[in-house]
Amino acid sequence: MYRGTITLEGNIGQAPAITFLEGNERSRGEKRPILKLNVKYDRLVNGPNNEGLIDKGGVWIAVDYWKKDGPALAQLLQKGMRILVIGEPRAEPWENDQGVMEPGFCITAESISILPRRIASITLEEKAPYQPHAAQVPYQDDSSYEPRY
Repeated sequence: MYRGTITLEGNIGQAPAITFLEGNERSRGEKRPILKLNVKYDRLVNGPNNEGLIDKGGVWIAVDYWKKDGPALAQLLQKGMRILVIGEPRAEPWENDQGVMEPGFCITAESISILPRRIASITLEEKAPYQPHAAQVPYQDDSSYEPRY
């Protein structure tokens, strides 16, 4: 079976929301975080007479992100931030203001990247010192090794 992948660049429309689902057998009983956000994919085209770019009717797309770093990502993402989403599209009908179901789709994100537009500064945490695994054996040079054929 093949999976389709979609790449989407757009702006976050509202503050991302993080929720947790109860654990199950697959998650070994751990609660699973789901990061939900809406992204506006703009359809920008050159205006007439070189008037700059104009929006020719982009679309809002719901994005779900199911990975463990979702809560940390939710603290970084903000409304208006430009992001790149790579994931799998899936059908998801929605109800309009008149109560009629409309066709739609959303993306289950595999990755979400922050794009540098409008970013004023970035601060990284100190890298934790390396601590070798207790059972790890130091490297020993064995230059006398001869492969058998």
